[in-house]
Amino acid sequence: MSSLRPNPLSRARELGASKSGRAAAIAAGVAALVIVVAVGLMTLSSLRTLVETRAMVNHTYDVLAALDAERVALDEAESSQRGFIITGFESSLGKSFNSPRMAMDAIAELRRLTRDNPQQQRTLDTLETLARAKLALIDQTIALRRASGFDDAAAIVRTGRGIVLMGSIRAAIEMMKNRELALLEHRRARESESLQRAGTASRLGLATATVLALFAGLLVFVFARARRDSRIAAAQAQTLVEATSDGIYGLDAEGYITFANRAMAEQLGYRPEEMVGQRAHALFHHSYADGTPYPAKDCPMYKLLQEGDSSKVSDELIWKRDGTFVPVEYVVNRLTDVDGSVGAVVSFRDITDRQLAEAALRKGKEAAEMANTAKSDFLARMSHELRTPLNSVIGFANVLLRNKAGNLREQDLTYLERIQKNGVNLLGLINDILDLSKIEAGRMEVELRPTDIGTVVRDVIAQFEPIVAAKNIKLVASVPPELAVIQSDPARLEQILVNLVANAIKFTERGEVRVTVRVDSNTTQPVSVEVRDSGIGIPPERIDAIFTPFEQAEKSTTRRYGGTGLGLPISRSLCELLGYNLRVESRLGEGSTFIVEIRRRATRTSAATEILPAPDEQARTAASALTGKQVLVIDDDADARMLIAHQVAQLGGTAIGAASGEEAIQKARESLPDLVTLDLLMPEMDGRQVLQKMKSDPLLRHIPVVIVSHVAREQGGGLVGAVSVLSKPLDGRLLAQAARSASGVGRVLIVDDDPDTQHLLASYVHEEGASEVRVIHEVESAIAALDTFRPDLVLLDLVMPGNTGESFLRSIASDPPAHPLSVIVVTGKELSAGELRALEFATVGVVQKGASLEERLRTILREVSQKRRGTPPFGSRPPDV
Repeated sequence: MSSLRPNPLSRARELGASKSGRAAAIAAGVAALVIVVAVGLMTLSSLRTLVETRAMVNHTYDVLAALDAERVALDEAESSQRGFIITGFESSLGKSFNSPRMAMDAIAELRRLTRDNPQQQRTLDTLETLARAKLALIDQTIALRRASGFDDAAAIVRTGRGIVLMGSIRAAIEMMKNRELALLEHRRARESESLQRAGTASRLGLATATVLALFAGLLVFVFARARRDSRIAAAQAQTLVEATSDGIYGLDAEGYITFANRAMAEQLGYRPEEMVGQRAHALFHHSYADGTPYPAKDCPMYKLLQEGDSSKVSDELIWKRDGTFVPVEYVVNRLTDVDGSVGAVVSFRDITDRQLAEAALRKGKEAAEMANTAKSDFLARMSHELRTPLNSVIGFANVLLRNKAGNLREQDLTYLERIQKNGVNLLGLINDILDLSKIEAGRMEVELRPTDIGTVVRDVIAQFEPIVAAKNIKLVASVPPELAVIQSDPARLEQILVNLVANAIKFTERGEVRVTVRVDSNTTQPVSVEVRDSGIGIPPERIDAIFTPFEQAEKSTTRRYGGTGLGLPISRSLCELLGYNLRVESRLGEGSTFIVEIRRRATRTSAATEILPAPDEQARTAASALTGKQVLVIDDDADARMLIAHQVAQLGGTAIGAASGEEAIQKARESLPDLVTLDLLMPEMDGRQVLQKMKSDPLLRHIPVVIVSHVAREQGGGLVGAVSVLSKPLDGRLLAQAARSASGVGRVLIVDDDPDTQHLLASYVHEEGASEVRVIHEVESAIAALDTFRPDLVLLDLVMPGNTGESFLRSIASDPPAHPLSVIVVTGKELSAGELRALEFATVGVVQKGASLEERLRTILREVSQKRRGTPPFGSRPPDV
């Protein structure tokens, strides 16, 4: 084996140039051959078409000649007949003795010539029949003239039969002639085209020969220039290989080094010429880091020489001459020359510094993650430890503020109000800090679902009505009557608007705060929500600062109005999570406008209108929501259990407590309560596990569970089996509503266009335990409300403007809603027996409007209430298990 081998890069360049030139020559030859053959075939095809077309033209002329012969033969026969009848001389017949034979010969010729034309053949059949009839009439007339004389023969002529027959014959001949003339015109056009193509092919052949001659000369020039360029490129490549700091070397098919650049040799402690001819694996790739042998068959470079095109290895090592090794990454590129010889070019780089940097980065990342985890754990513990006693402070302050015993002085009540107010403020601060921490840690999640922005705005306004009444400013909402539903997280959107409205109220001493929903006038799609106030405004240079945590517009603002400066940063972060943009426009002393720009798609719908029960009915049902019911309160905090027990008593019920999950399951099995309130954060068995265990127990699964927890807002999603999720401090009204939702018909949608009927039906379902009632007067909006309002029960009229109630039933049959839904038809329409059977099959009941409406509807509502969850009704006990 030679100790020195040619540089494979130079060799590859030269081989590449030779190969490309040879390929170009072959391609040119093949192209020339293809063109010549194509031109020849085109010329041959044009000549063949020309000959065929000429034959078809001559054929048409033959047909026309035969038609003329037929007409002439019959004309001669008729003329001779007339002469003979008039004169009686046999000589008048002349050559007419041959006319019948000539006529039939012409027909035979036409039969042969048009045998490939069915249409002409059919006309020829008619012509032959007419010709035979004409000839027979001529023969009859001639025979009668001979036998009886002129008068009898003339009588036959006067009948006009001969004229009619001859007219039909001429018409048939003319029809066939016209067809042949049309064919003649078409065939002459084809003949002309064939002549043109033949000429074009000849000219193309001449042009092709000229182009091929020019191309051959150009090819010789290009090939020579390519060889020169490849030599120059090879020299440049060699210079580049020697100039780079990366190690580069070549291998032949057997793994021997064919060349090595200076950087390669110096990094390993060799001279380039010492490396050439050596087996690469044995020279510097022979062992693993621990010194154990590295088999050549496992080496990626040798594998690539056997199969594959290229390979990159990001973490290998090579051994230096002094017995030490360095970590490297390398790329192997396989080369194959024109005769099939295989080789490779390998480039490698020392990655010692990079590995050290990556190790330092990993260590820093792990430390940061540990610190972040510790921070999250600390915040989770602190949130529980802080909010639990604070919940008790706020809750018991609320209890004492009611002063049911009447033994508290006015001053005492004032102190309690301050305790309650500061407790709520402190709870809000804790929630803001926790939200900010979750956002910074990237753990804040959103749950997108159909959301009615109008409903969210109205709920936010309702929260602040007592505050603005005490502050003597106006809080106004401007919501279009029709707007589209968007995919959003209603809880996070409400949190954003609560922060913005609270901020506006805080900095407004007089005037108004207005919340406006802007929509696209063409699609009714919400495009923005604006919160405008007439407050103190923001200096232009401080607008960006208000979105920085713990910052406010000015230092004096903090001293005068208080606050932490967290609300706006949290709102902007939540907007970004939802895909929205939050910006502000403000003038110092004139007020500010915060604009939430909505960027999500929406679908058109119409918001349903809520009907509330009468105030006395609302108070009565709330006060008796748990009358005669037993409630199991599950919470590890004794104060929280005591507070919830007090609220249960206020609603007419009795409470038993459980401080742990195990105790809760045991007491639930022993007492079978009517309702369970469940905290999520408990030691050992947490609330989720308790809920799962209850819902998997046949004895307990029917019992409604209401989640009451500090983390309801953060962890409320996905709690399958809970009828409601409420936050601490617990609002007794919300507990009453949850109890009604568990015991009654749930959320009810009334679809009826008559306002009196809407309010009448609403009063019935409220009395039967509906937790929320909304009315809609058209079917399209009712279908859309299935996603936004998510009713448990629909009361449906059949006769309404636009679409009928039947279309609503067909819609939910073809596209069922994602949640369980019952439908009761309430209609004044006269129904046939078939219609009634169909409606009863598609719904849970059909009620006719009239005197028995209330009794029949209440019966069905109670059945729906009992069957709603497929379990024993709330307030009853399951059978013994």
